[in-house]
Amino acid sequence: MPICKKCKNNFPNRIIIEGKERVLSSRKYCLVCSPFGKHNTKKIHKTGATECEQCQRKYIYTKKSGHTRKICNSCVVNNRRFAQKIRMVEYKGGKCSLCGYHKCLAALGFHHLDPHTKLFTISGNHCLSWDKLKNELDKCILVCANCHKELEST
Repeated sequence: MPICKKCKNNFPNRIIIEGKERVLSSRKYCLVCSPFGKHNTKKIHKTGATECEQCQRKYIYTKKSGHTRKICNSCVVNNRRFAQKIRMVEYKGGKCSLCGYHKCLAALGFHHLDPHTKLFTISGNHCLSWDKLKNELDKCILVCANCHKELEST
Protein backbone atom coordinates (compact mmCIF):
# COMPACT_ATOMS: atom_id res chain seq x y z
CA MET A 1 0.00 0.00 0.00
CA PRO A 2 1.32 3.47 -0.88
CA ILE A 3 1.88 6.06 1.85
CA CYS A 4 0.67 9.64 1.40
CA LYS A 5 3.53 12.17 1.38
CA LYS A 6 1.42 14.80 3.14
CA CYS A 7 -0.59 13.00 5.85
CA LYS A 8 1.58 9.83 6.03
CA ASN A 9 -1.50 7.57 5.92
CA ASN A 10 -1.72 4.37 3.87
CA PHE A 11 -4.15 4.27 0.97
CA PRO A 12 -5.21 1.38 -1.29
CA ASN A 13 -3.54 0.50 -4.60
CA ARG A 14 -6.88 0.17 -6.39
CA ILE A 15 -10.29 1.74 -5.80
CA ILE A 16 -13.56 2.04 -7.72
CA ILE A 17 -14.39 5.66 -8.63
CA GLU A 18 -17.55 6.49 -10.64
CA GLY A 19 -18.01 2.84 -11.56
CA LYS A 20 -14.46 2.35 -12.88
CA GLU A 21 -11.56 0.66 -11.17
CA ARG A 22 -8.70 3.14 -10.75
CA VAL A 23 -5.07 2.26 -10.01
CA LEU A 24 -3.64 4.52 -7.30
CA SER A 25 -0.26 2.82 -6.80
CA SER A 26 1.69 5.56 -8.61
CA ARG A 27 0.05 8.42 -6.66
CA LYS A 28 2.06 10.35 -4.09
CA TYR A 29 -0.95 11.63 -2.14
CA CYS A 30 -4.08 9.93 -0.83
CA LEU A 31 -7.55 10.85 -2.12
CA VAL A 32 -8.21 12.97 0.99
CA CYS A 33 -5.15 15.20 0.42
CA SER A 34 -5.48 15.23 -3.37
CA PRO A 35 -8.99 14.35 -4.63
CA PHE A 36 -9.18 12.35 -7.85
CA GLY A 37 -9.08 14.54 -10.98
CA LYS A 38 -8.39 17.86 -9.19
CA HIS A 39 -4.74 18.21 -10.33
CA ASN A 40 -3.79 20.11 -7.19
CA THR A 41 -0.45 18.52 -6.32
CA LYS A 42 1.46 21.71 -7.20
CA LYS A 43 -0.28 23.45 -4.29
CA ILE A 44 0.50 20.55 -1.98
CA HIS A 45 4.22 20.71 -2.86
CA LYS A 46 4.37 24.42 -1.99
CA THR A 47 2.80 24.04 1.44
CA GLY A 48 5.31 21.49 2.72
CA ALA A 49 8.78 22.51 3.84
CA THR A 50 11.80 20.82 2.30
CA GLU A 51 15.07 20.12 4.08
CA CYS A 52 18.34 21.12 2.42
CA GLU A 53 20.65 18.14 1.83
CA GLN A 54 23.75 20.19 2.68
CA CYS A 55 22.82 22.37 5.66
CA GLN A 56 19.58 20.65 6.85
CA ARG A 57 17.78 24.02 6.86
CA LYS A 58 14.01 23.85 6.31
CA TYR A 59 12.75 25.92 3.38
CA ILE A 60 9.74 26.11 1.11
CA TYR A 61 10.74 25.31 -2.46
CA THR A 62 10.02 28.02 -4.99
CA LYS A 63 11.89 28.12 -8.27
CA LYS A 64 11.95 31.92 -8.46
CA SER A 65 13.76 32.17 -5.10
CA GLY A 66 16.80 30.30 -6.42
CA HIS A 67 16.16 27.07 -4.56
CA THR A 68 16.53 23.69 -6.13
CA ARG A 69 14.40 20.78 -4.98
CA LYS A 70 17.25 19.41 -2.85
CA ILE A 71 19.46 22.41 -2.01
CA CYS A 72 18.45 25.79 -0.53
CA ASN A 73 19.41 29.03 -2.26
CA SER A 74 22.08 29.84 0.36
CA CYS A 75 23.94 26.60 -0.36
CA VAL A 76 23.57 27.09 -4.13
CA VAL A 77 25.27 30.49 -3.83
CA ASN A 78 27.98 29.14 -1.50
CA ASN A 79 28.73 26.30 -3.92
CA ARG A 80 29.02 28.77 -6.80
CA ARG A 81 31.30 31.06 -4.75
CA PHE A 82 33.54 28.14 -3.77
CA ALA A 83 33.79 26.95 -7.39
CA GLN A 84 34.64 30.49 -8.49
CA LYS A 85 37.37 30.76 -5.83
CA ILE A 86 38.89 27.47 -6.99
CA ARG A 87 38.95 28.82 -10.54
CA MET A 88 40.54 32.12 -9.43
CA VAL A 89 43.20 30.38 -7.31
CA GLU A 90 44.08 28.05 -10.20
CA TYR A 91 44.34 31.08 -12.50
CA LYS A 92 46.88 32.69 -10.14
CA GLY A 93 49.04 29.56 -9.80
CA GLY A 94 47.40 27.61 -6.98
CA LYS A 95 49.87 28.54 -4.22
CA CYS A 96 51.15 31.51 -2.27
CA SER A 97 53.47 33.50 -4.53
CA LEU A 98 55.75 34.35 -1.56
CA CYS A 99 56.09 31.14 0.49
CA GLY A 100 54.45 28.45 -1.69
CA TYR A 101 51.66 27.51 0.77
CA HIS A 102 48.84 25.53 -0.89
CA LYS A 103 47.19 23.28 1.73
CA CYS A 104 44.00 25.19 2.60
CA LEU A 105 42.01 27.11 0.01
CA ALA A 106 40.38 29.29 2.69
CA ALA A 107 43.82 30.54 3.80
CA LEU A 108 44.65 31.88 0.34
CA GLY A 109 43.67 35.40 -0.67
CA PHE A 110 44.40 38.06 -3.26
CA HIS A 111 46.58 41.09 -2.54
CA HIS A 112 46.44 44.13 -4.80
CA LEU A 113 49.98 45.27 -5.64
CA ASP A 114 48.86 48.86 -6.29
CA PRO A 115 45.82 49.90 -4.23
CA HIS A 116 45.24 52.93 -6.48
CA THR A 117 44.37 50.71 -9.48
CA LYS A 118 41.94 48.63 -7.43
CA LEU A 119 38.39 48.81 -8.84
CA PHE A 120 36.79 46.35 -6.40
CA THR A 121 37.70 43.70 -3.86
CA ILE A 122 37.89 40.17 -5.20
CA SER A 123 35.94 38.63 -2.32
CA GLY A 124 32.20 39.18 -2.43
CA ASN A 125 32.14 39.80 -6.19
CA HIS A 126 31.61 36.23 -7.36
CA CYS A 127 28.62 37.32 -9.46
CA LEU A 128 30.73 39.36 -11.86
CA SER A 129 31.75 37.95 -15.21
CA TRP A 130 34.97 35.98 -15.48
CA ASP A 131 36.49 38.65 -17.75
CA LYS A 132 35.98 41.40 -15.14
CA LEU A 133 37.35 39.16 -12.38
CA LYS A 134 40.33 38.20 -14.54
CA ASN A 135 41.17 41.87 -15.20
CA GLU A 136 41.15 42.55 -11.46
CA LEU A 137 43.10 39.35 -10.69
CA ASP A 138 45.84 40.52 -13.04
CA LYS A 139 46.45 43.41 -10.60
CA CYS A 140 46.84 40.98 -7.67
CA ILE A 141 49.13 38.31 -6.32
CA LEU A 142 47.94 35.15 -4.58
CA VAL A 143 49.17 35.01 -0.98
CA CYS A 144 48.44 32.97 2.14
CA ALA A 145 46.91 34.63 5.21
CA ASN A 146 50.26 34.96 7.04
CA CYS A 147 52.04 36.57 4.09
CA HIS A 148 49.03 38.81 3.46
CA LYS A 149 49.16 40.13 7.05
CA GLU A 150 52.87 40.80 6.69
CA LEU A 151 52.30 42.67 3.42
CA GLU A 152 49.47 44.77 4.87
CA SER A 153 51.42 45.69 8.01
CA THR A 154 54.41 47.12 6.12
